[in-house]
Amino acid sequence: MFIFEAMNIEVKENSQDHFVRSELPFDSVFTGSEGTDDGTGIHIRQSTLRKIEDYLSEDKSNELGGVLIGDVCETEGGAVFVKIENVIFAMHASSSLSRLTFTHETWDYINKVLEDEYPGKRIVGWFHSHPGHTVFMSSHDIFIHENFFSNKYMVAYVFDPTIRERGFFKWSGNEIIRANGFHIYDNDGGEKIYEFIDKSVDEDAEKIKKEIKGGKIDIMKSITIALSIFSFLLTAFMAYNFVELKKKTEAVSELSREVAELKAKLALVSLNESKTVVKEQSAGNTGKDNSPAINSGKPEDAEKNRPATEPVSNKNEEKVADGQNTAQKQESKKYTIKKGDTLERIALSTYGSRDGIELIMKHNNIKDKTSIKIGQTIELPVKN
Repeated sequence: MFIFEAMNIEVKENSQDHFVRSELPFDSVFTGSEGTDDGTGIHIRQSTLRKIEDYLSEDKSNELGGVLIGDVCETEGGAVFVKIENVIFAMHASSSLSRLTFTHETWDYINKVLEDEYPGKRIVGWFHSHPGHTVFMSSHDIFIHENFFSNKYMVAYVFDPTIRERGFFKWSGNEIIRANGFHIYDNDGGEKIYEFIDKSVDEDAEKIKKEIKGGKIDIMKSITIALSIFSFLLTAFMAYNFVELKKKTEAVSELSREVAELKAKLALVSLNESKTVVKEQSAGNTGKDNSPAINSGKPEDAEKNRPATEPVSNKNEEKVADGQNTAQKQESKKYTIKKGDTLERIALSTYGSRDGIELIMKHNNIKDKTSIKIGQTIELPVKN
């Protein structure tokens, strides 16, 4: 039962019949027993329908209700339909299991919300719950509809939250009848609409499924196309990255080959230098008189006959060693690692190429080129 506290409550609603020019929502799905909707069609946004039923399901011991907000539309072909977009709940109402009363505060709240949040929209009907009473319009409900929602486009929505039964009522001439069904639009993919359909009506359920799959609601097809495009772009992106990675891998391999060749050349140069030193020493020894000297027994003769190569060789080796140490000290400079330094950057700055990386690592006995630390002091050998 739905009751208004005072019969002189003024609903701020334009009584003049004026329609908004609009075509039917492209994604509407009809749910009903007859498959048709005679007279003024009823189209309700899916999210609004969910909002109504969630609110009416919060209290199954008392009736709850509110008003429906939207437009009365007319297509270019002249078809008239009610488009329900939002709702305003009946706050400050007095309710019981079989009675709901709209108070003065309730109507003040509804009119204020209508002006502030839904400018340009109109009240197109009302809704309330029948917890445990099934879906019908009681004598009191009919009285309310006839006196407060008398415009011919206004509708009433009744919902029983205990058995999940629902239905719209509308004007047919001077009578209030139950609509054969209603349309749900803005379906967020199609499949969710089926949750509103009465599962017991197999034929209607199959019809809805066919409409969803057959193209009347083509959103799933659009999603499939979007996913296909996304998959193509993702594949192209991965292919591009693969090509770039392959190029970088080949560049690293080429650089590794160049480093190996450089090491081989350095080893060959070192080997040739060693052979040259050995040959020079052999040639010097061959020019000496190695025949045993005759010792006359005198100390001075023994000193004269002592092999000259022994002291000379020792002195030469000491000089060579000292010279090598001096050369090593003179042919390198110290460098302290700074923030942002890498061996590659130091080699490029010092030698003008990446070839110096191996030289620095070998000279400083560095095993991993990423192991250098800020503040660490290394030696940079002078490259001949």
